[in-house]
Amino acid sequence: MAERSGIYVLAETTEGGKPTPLTLELMGLGGDLASKLGDKLYAVLMGHGLEEAARELAGCGAGEVLVLDHEALSRYNPDIHLPILDKFFSTSPPRVVLLGHNSMGQDLAPRLAFAMGTALITDCLEVRAEAGELFFVRPVYGGNALATQRAVTD
Repeated sequence: MAERSGIYVLAETTEGGKPTPLTLELMGLGGDLASKLGDKLYAVLMGHGLEEAARELAGCGAGEVLVLDHEALSRYNPDIHLPILDKFFSTSPPRVVLLGHNSMGQDLAPRLAFAMGTALITDCLEVRAEAGELFFVRPVYGGNALATQRAVTD
C-alpha cells in the first residue's frame, strides 16, 4: 500500500453551485493541518456543474481540486459515492479525510472508514496537529466533559 499523505476535504456545494459555509470552514481547518503536518491540501468535489465551486476552492488554499463531474453525482447516494471514493483512496491513501458533521457526512464517514479499513473519529469540536500527530477534542458523558484523543498519522 502506498504511503498515506494529503489532507482531503470532501467538499459540498449549495443549490447555487457554491461551496457550502461548512466546506469553507473545513478548508480552513484542512489548510491549518496541512501546514502543520507539512502535507498538501486537496478538495474533492462530486456532483455536476462544479466549475465555479472548483475555482473558489482553489482560491481557499487547495493545492489541488479533484472534480468528479457527472449528473449521477448531483445528489448524495452512498451506493454511488462510496465505491468511487473507496477506489480513489485505495490508490492514493489519505492521511486525513475531513467531512462535515451533517447528514451526508454522518452517513458517508463510517461507510468510507470501514471500506478503507481505517479509524474514524466523529463529533469533533477541535482538531489540531502537533509534532506529526493529530489531536481531537470531543464531547463525552452527554456533553458534560471534553476528551482529547490522539491519533498517530504515520
